[in-house]
Amino acid sequence: MVHVAGPAAVAAVDRCFRAANGPPLAQQPFGAIRFGRWSSETGEEVVVCRTADDRVEVHCHGGDAAPRAVLDDLAAAGCTVREWSGHSNDADSLIEVEARRALADCVTDRAAAVLLDQLGGALAEAVADARRTLAAGKTDDAADQVAALLALGPLGRRLTSGWRVVIAGRPNVGKSSLMNAIVGYRRAIVFDEPGVTRDVVSEVAAIEGWPVELSDTAGLRDTDDPLEAASAQRARAAIESADLVLLVEAFGEPITPGTSSAEDLCERLGLPTPSKPIRVANKADLAMAGCEPGGEAMAVSATTGAGLAELVAAIGRRLVPDPPPPGRAVPFTARQQERLTRAAAAIDLGDLEQADGHLQAVLAPAD
Repeated sequence: MVHVAGPAAVAAVDRCFRAANGPPLAQQPFGAIRFGRWSSETGEEVVVCRTADDRVEVHCHGGDAAPRAVLDDLAAAGCTVREWSGHSNDADSLIEVEARRALADCVTDRAAAVLLDQLGGALAEAVADARRTLAAGKTDDAADQVAALLALGPLGRRLTSGWRVVIAGRPNVGKSSLMNAIVGYRRAIVFDEPGVTRDVVSEVAAIEGWPVELSDTAGLRDTDDPLEAASAQRARAAIESADLVLLVEAFGEPITPGTSSAEDLCERLGLPTPSKPIRVANKADLAMAGCEPGGEAMAVSATTGAGLAELVAAIGRRLVPDPPPPGRAVPFTARQQERLTRAAAAIDLGDLEQADGHLQAVLAPAD
């Protein structure tokens, strides 16, 4: 979507847009969604909406070429092309600008709801309240308020970037099938011969409403094949950078006999021990009657979907064990978190004036 703003916005778009229903955009009612052609009677199909006297939205095809052509034509019509800035021209505070930018990159409703709370003033009010507490001489209370905000900073930073969840294990235990089952369609290639997955295959999904990049990795085993060894090295690198690892084995057939914990599995696979991994016993539909998953593994079947809902819920709990309730203040940028961290340090040192300065900086105006 190309946003056109300013006193001459409607006139500029009218020079380029031909509505299928005939009248120029200036004669179309506010909020009316109009289909038409851009630049000529045979130009690209677009959808245009005049939202105010000085605001127009132009919805074109994606990619690079279509929006660039629209921007070039608008520039020729007298517009100044600017990169997305969160509409800082009509925002009162830098938090509003940052929230609008973050919302443009948001991919799930739950993450967007948290950001909308901040756009609506939740973070600004919490920081202002901490300043009032500090001014009243209640230093310990102010320190607690700032600490509570900082505790939610890691979640806030993930609202747009998402969490990384990596599926790891030996070859042919159903890692690719498990990934496909979680994302809901066939993203990774599935075959009954080991070694099919050579590279790290990733897809963005919503898990319990949170944005997650789910990655399927090559099977891990001792090998003299240089290609397979390189694939395993990429898998290990993905595991090291993951927020959560799913250690997958076949139901009733532990990765290595005698292993009873995720730490044992990682050691025998030559993996770094991930923090709080989830151990998954896949292929439960093929297990013999009376067979039990090894250790603390969760039994699932990527084929039938058995246990999948429970696994997804467990992933969500591990990533966000204490989700904020609606309306809770959540810092969501590096700038906000840095200022709050400095404010906390200044309070600890007893420098209340400097602490208040850092809190005030969080509330900086948009300009």
